[in-house]
Amino acid sequence: EELAERLIAELAVERPLVWHETCTTEAVAVSLAALVPTERAMTRKQAMMTFVSGFGDVIGVVNGPWPPYSFAKID
Repeated sequence: EELAERLIAELAVERPLVWHETCTTEAVAVSLAALVPTERAMTRKQAMMTFVSGFGDVIGVVNGPWPPYSFAKID
């Protein structure tokens, strides 16, 4: 959960625009997605790649951008 909070803080986006789960599998510490404007997507992706490259104990994998419908949920 601490790792997720660090990533969210680094993204500097509104909390409701971030989806995350911790420990989704034994090999995954955090799965996180952030909805950002299209014109900022690649800049945010590059910033996140730089940020996660500084982790010594985990390997950060950054992908996307994803289409906005990826964030839709039906409760």
